[in-house]
Amino acid sequence: MEERILNSRVEFTLQGVLGIAKKEFHQVIIDLMKRKRLTTEQEVAKPVNVNVMSTETLEADEDYVDSHYTRPHWARATTEAPVRIGDVKEPVVALIDHGSEINLMSMDFYKKGKWPINTKHGWKIRAATRATEDLHGACPNIRVKVGDVEIEQHFFVQETSSHPIILGEPYITAARMETKVLDNGSAYARVKSQDGRHSVQFLTVRPNHERNRDSLGGESREDF
Repeated sequence: MEERILNSRVEFTLQGVLGIAKKEFHQVIIDLMKRKRLTTEQEVAKPVNVNVMSTETLEADEDYVDSHYTRPHWARATTEAPVRIGDVKEPVVALIDHGSEINLMSMDFYKKGKWPINTKHGWKIRAATRATEDLHGACPNIRVKVGDVEIEQHFFVQETSSHPIILGEPYITAARMETKVLDNGSAYARVKSQDGRHSVQFLTVRPNHERNRDSLGGESREDF
């Protein structure tokens, strides 16, 4: 008897289960919709900035008043690194140029290695002044070695250049270069091999570099 009663089917309405009238149920639905719309509008209106980084307040530096990073400078030394190129035995000082989209090699340095070159590439270089200049040639797959990290890179050969080698964004990206500026004004860089097995850290700017200029006057005036 008890089992038969428990297994009997009984029909209920939602109104009966919730214990509310039709008018009250209608109001519940409206409130839920308003709440959902308000939440959605708040999420859309909330400003999103993927570039925001965490900030923190640090203790004051005792040398803050007169330090390399608080004094305005008219000029600072660019980052350089000793590298070995191809089979050329002696190392060469290369400019690391984050503003260059290509790797460059001077004509004088090219003559030391005489790598295969394509002189019909059709590329030109555009300076910051928007002046354009023809590039003599293009040399593919030349080994660039810094310490134990060796990476093949393409180079364009330029008739005249401030440095025998300029390593631009192609090398910087391939080597996953990381840079760090210290409080004394020196700078370091770290590069990694493409297989991730080797990495090397090296000095790129010496402290108190002679090309740093914090004043316009002085006996020494140079072209920059």
